[in-house]
Amino acid sequence: MPNWIKPDRIRFKIMSFDWMIFFLFPSLMVLISLLSIYSYLKDVDNPNSSTFLTISIITMLIGISICFNQLRRLKYKTFKLTKSQTEFKENTRILLENNKWDIEYDNQNYIQATYRGSLFNLDVLTLRFKKNEIQWNVINHPNAHNPIAASLSLNIPGKKMIKKIIASV
Repeated sequence: MPNWIKPDRIRFKIMSFDWMIFFLFPSLMVLISLLSIYSYLKDVDNPNSSTFLTISIITMLIGISICFNQLRRLKYKTFKLTKSQTEFKENTRILLENNKWDIEYDNQNYIQATYRGSLFNLDVLTLRFKKNEIQWNVINHPNAHNPIAASLSLNIPGKKMIKKIIASV
């Protein structure tokens, strides 16, 4: 997981297991729609081919929009830091531990924690430290091995935790 952390976003190595979990669902939708369009082009004279083409295009558009949404989710959001970094880190550690989060990585550059309060929500919260700001991100943990949840999860526990962290600043 430490190799995910990049200066502007979380990045998975292309075609790695983590990347496949995060991008498998939209990629399969695009691939299936391309195969459907190919079969449409082979049998254009069929009276049902226009509905087949419409469904294929809609599937492709949904797959592409989910893929762009995934890319947007991987970018960091920021908030300003009003206290010292050490005080912020101490308060954040206490908040995370009190709200059923396991801190997996904790160093000078970032804190990464996983939510353990539910079997069905496995959010990963990443807090990256800059000089006067904190970059944060919440995604579904790729180790959950659930590509549909990774694509469609709302990450509610993570967003609630971010609101608590921002309120404590």
